[in-house]
Amino acid sequence: MRVLRRALTGLGALMIAGVWLLGGSAAAPVDHGPNLWSGKWTTSTGSVAWRAFNEQDLENARTGSDAKELFDKLPCKNGPQFYRGGYAAGGDRGKIMGCGTPTNMRGRWLSNVGGSYVNGSYTIHISSRNPLKFSGTFRQDNGVSGSYTGTWSNHFEDDGCCPEDEEEPTLPDALVSLASVANGCGPGKATSEPREFDTSTYLDSSDPPKKRYTVNFREACNLHDAGYSGAKVRDPFSGKIIDFLDWSQKRVDDKFLADMLTLCRRQVSALAPIALADCRGTGGATSVGARSRYNFVRDGGDLFFDERPRLRGLWDNETNRDAPAWALIHSDRAVKASWRGDSQQPDLRGEFQGTLITHDGESTVEGFGKIMNAGKTRRGRMRFSLKVKNLDRIRVTGLVNLSLLRAGG
Repeated sequence: MRVLRRALTGLGALMIAGVWLLGGSAAAPVDHGPNLWSGKWTTSTGSVAWRAFNEQDLENARTGSDAKELFDKLPCKNGPQFYRGGYAAGGDRGKIMGCGTPTNMRGRWLSNVGGSYVNGSYTIHISSRNPLKFSGTFRQDNGVSGSYTGTWSNHFEDDGCCPEDEEEPTLPDALVSLASVANGCGPGKATSEPREFDTSTYLDSSDPPKKRYTVNFREACNLHDAGYSGAKVRDPFSGKIIDFLDWSQKRVDDKFLADMLTLCRRQVSALAPIALADCRGTGGATSVGARSRYNFVRDGGDLFFDERPRLRGLWDNETNRDAPAWALIHSDRAVKASWRGDSQQPDLRGEFQGTLITHDGESTVEGFGKIMNAGKTRRGRMRFSLKVKNLDRIRVTGLVNLSLLRAGG
C-alpha cells in the first residue's frame, strides 16, 4: 500500500499530462503562457508532462474508447481548459484527463497496469508562481487518498502553453466552375457537349404564320446538376455565388422550375401566348414544357441527388485497424482532423484543417496539415478524397498517405 500511495502521489501531478515523460528537466522559460499546466514537471515521485487540449483533442475525449472512464466522469465538462495525456508513477502508467482553470484542475486517471493500481480522481491547484508549483490531493476509487506536489521544469514543442505567432495558411475556397459539375439536360458525367434534351420547340398556333420558338434550358439544367451534387458555383441567373451543400432536393428542384420559367420568358415572345404557356406548362403536342421537366425530377430525381458527406466522428486506419482512430470535426465546409501515433510512435501527433470542395461524382477536402514527433514538426498540403458512391472511405494524400474507414462501418 505504501508503494501504491507513493505512485498515486506522483499520479496526481500527471492527471492532466499531454504526453509520456520519462524524466529530465530544464531551466524554466520566462513565459508560461495562458495555460500554466502545460509543459514538463517533476513531482514528489517522478515526472510528468501536461499538454493543453485543442478542438480536435476535445472531440477525441468525447468519443474515444476511454470516454466512459475519463471524459464522462469529469466534474467540469465546460472547462474552460482541458488537459490530457499519460503518467508514469512508480510501477504504474496510464491515461489522465483534467479540466478547470489556469490555476485549478480536477480530473480522472485510468491505469494501464491494473492489478494493485486503481483508477481514481484528483484535485490540484497552482500553489506558487515563482517557481511554478502545484499541490493537491488524490482519491482512488477504492477510497484510498493522499496528497501530492510538483514543480514545473520546462516546455516542449506543441504543449499548448502559448498562442502561436505563425500565420495560418489560407484555406482554399470551395467555389468550382459550373461546367465542371454539369452536363446539361441529360444523365451522365460532366460535359460541355450538347444534350438531346437541352432544347424544346413550341408552336404558337395563334400566330397566323405559326411561328416556332426554340428554348434552350441547358443553363437551368446545369445549375440543377450543381444543386444535386451540392457544389458551390456562380449562379448564371443572378450572378451571385450559391452554395448548394445544405440544400434539400425539393429546394433545388423548385429553383430549377423558377430558372426554366425565366428562360421561357426570355426566349418566347409575350406576343406568342400559346407558345409561352406551353413552355411554362407541360408543353405542346410534340414538346416538353418547364412544368413537365419539373415533374420528372420531382418523381425520380432522388435517384440522382447525391448524399452529402458527413465526416464528423472517428475514422480507422484501413491498413492498421489497431492504430488510434482519427477524429474529424465537420461543420459546413470546414473540416478539421487530429490523430496520434501507434505504439511504435507514441509521441506522434497530427493535425489538419481544410475546405470541403464538391466535384462531379466526388468530394475532396483541400488543406494543410502538420505532424509533431520527437520535438520536430513537419507541415504540408493534404487532401481527403471521397467518392459519392462510398462516403465511408477517405483516401488521404500529401503529407500523409493512407486510407480511412468510418469507425464501426
